[in-house]
Order: sequence, then structure tokens, then C-alpha cells
Amino acid sequence: MATTLSFCLSSSALTWMQDLKKAMPDLGHGLQQLLDYPGDVEVDLATTFSVEEDNFGELKTRELKPGGSNIAVTNSNRQEYVDLYTKWVLQDSIPTQFAAFSEGFHQVILSCSAVNGPMHSQEMMRIICKVWAICSVAKSGAFHDMKPQAGLHAHGFL
Repeated sequence: MATTLSFCLSSSALTWMQDLKKAMPDLGHGLQQLLDYPGDVEVDLATTFSVEEDNFGELKTRELKPGGSNIAVTNSNRQEYVDLYTKWVLQDSIPTQFAAFSEGFHQVILSCSAVNGPMHSQEMMRIICKVWAICSVAKSGAFHDMKPQAGLHAHGFL
């Protein structure tokens, strides 16, 4: 969740990459190796600005940018490739889930901001961690005595 949150809140590709390394260490390590590769990326790795996606056993090519399947990744454009690939992993490859998360996130933040004024990042993280905890407890069935209309404030979650 922190990965998606940072992606939503930050325009920094460095932040996205740091989050990706935490959430998906192997993928993050592989992308870092690409950035650090001392040889000729285009010749040695033969990669384009596209990804192959398994869609129920059917491989589909997704371009990371228009014409991406015809654009070679080179030493000079590999940072752009890593940035676009990271964006694809964290957002574009999961459009339905990301849209639902983004809508819910903005509803919570806007409703809290309307009541309490602008929020600091620490306050946002507190809310997100509490919501995450609520979801975890709800899955366990421990909320059977809670009244939905009581809201988060009444139960000490905000």
C-alpha cells in the first residue's frame, strides 16, 4: 500500500523506485542492475519500451509509451525505461484496483481535510495505517459488535 500511496502523492520517480525496491525487492534489484549496467544496454540486453503481460495464459505486449515496442532501451534512455516500467507496475498494470484505491483515498483525505483543514504527511500515514488495520481486523471477523453508523472516530481509529 505504501508503494501505491507514494506513487499517488509524489511526482518523484526516485520515490517510486525506492518503494518498488521495498515492495518487490527482486524486481527493484533487477531494475537497479539495468541502471548500473556498465556495458552496452541496447546490444547486450535487447530490450524495448514494452512489457509482456500474461493474461490468463495469453501473452500480450503492452507498450510503455507510444511505439515502445519499436524503441530500443539504450544507455542514454534506460532511466526513462525504468521510470515508465515502475509506473506500469505500480499503476498502469492494475487500472481497476488503482482507480478504486485512488477514489477511496481521495474521499478519505478530502473528507478529513474538510473537517480538520489541510493534512500533513504524518496525519495521512496515520489514517492509512488505521484503515489498513481496520481492514485486517474486519477480515478476521472481530468487528461483529461494531455499528457501521458509529464511524471511525467513535472507535478511536482517527
